[in-house]
Amino acid sequence: MMTGLIPLNRAASHPAIGIAYDALRKRVWRGALPAPLAHALEKRGGRWYFDRQKLDQLQPGEVWL
Repeated sequence: MMTGLIPLNRAASHPAIGIAYDALRKRVWRGALPAPLAHALEKRGGRWYFDRQKLDQLQPGEVWL
């Protein structure tokens, strides 16, 4: 795994997100993420990742879904 990137299944437990993995996955596929989360999302090698540095800049609960 690349450093600085969090796989989608582990990002769901990040304090800034606060959502179950299945719900997060569905929102990613529908394109229904708040702007700060969408900005931190990247697709590499066919898998979705969040940039750890961008997520850590968000306040806990800032973009809870």
